[in-house]
Amino acid sequence: MNKLRLNASEREIIRPFLIDDALLENCAILYSKKAGYDTSSSILLDDVEVDTLKLKLDLPVDDICSFFSISPADLIVSIIIRDQAARTYKVLCEMALGTTLETEELLGELPSNLSTGKLSISVVLTRKVDADDLSSFNKLAQKEFKFSSANQKIDFPRVWKTASEFREAGLSKNSLWHLSWVGEDLDKPLSDLVVLWLNADYKTQLQVIGLSSKEGAFERLWASSILAELSTTILTRGISEDATASLAFETIDGQFKGAFYSDHDQLRSLIQKPDFGSMVSSWTHDLVSLAEAVEEKRG
Repeated sequence: MNKLRLNASEREIIRPFLIDDALLENCAILYSKKAGYDTSSSILLDDVEVDTLKLKLDLPVDDICSFFSISPADLIVSIIIRDQAARTYKVLCEMALGTTLETEELLGELPSNLSTGKLSISVVLTRKVDADDLSSFNKLAQKEFKFSSANQKIDFPRVWKTASEFREAGLSKNSLWHLSWVGEDLDKPLSDLVVLWLNADYKTQLQVIGLSSKEGAFERLWASSILAELSTTILTRGISEDATASLAFETIDGQFKGAFYSDHDQLRSLIQKPDFGSMVSSWTHDLVSLAEAVEEKRG
């Protein structure tokens, strides 16, 4: 269903304008000559050679123009690339609307390393601004293509905190660690969302654990606990907030999908279970190969 936004004042009602991302559902991206054009928003880079970059847009131009009573020349399509790692964005090109649009080759605009999963390309449809009426600018629709990798590294900052700082934060002063959330936007990399606090009063012991091969089982159990807490929160939020296309969700989702659950409908059902957190924990044991480390310890 089309979404309508209505601008109004006491004296007049201004014509509602359409905001509907479904207008761009047929927009396709070509990133592999072998694979051909793809309309899906999430692009998994594992085992894929990115050897081209073009976008193709097929819009119901007549219907759109009839609704707005304007000509295709009054509509603009912009292609925008966003690099979250570098915190930059760039408008690659802008085009007047036609029945079928295809960009020129844009491969040279991509960064050399796509495997970080922090790159997206957006197609944005807007109405051209009337020079005499700046409020005439409307964003009508947007489709975002996100490059990601199922093997994307899970990493975030680590800081040493004193026992007093733990206590001041409402935590036990004897806690070894605490996963502190410093961000809310799931469309950010994990490094912008969480910081791992380590208790400085146990710095020597923790460093020994990290360096000693004899303590491999404990180290992996520790890593599994941290990963389970992080994953449970992000998977739950991603489903409940309809943010399954967000960067943080895709990073975690790529670790579990196909093993723990087959699709997001199954994940949605699993989240309702009271032991969902424990289920996630069992799979993080697998991710860090905890069982193998325990067997080595026994041997």
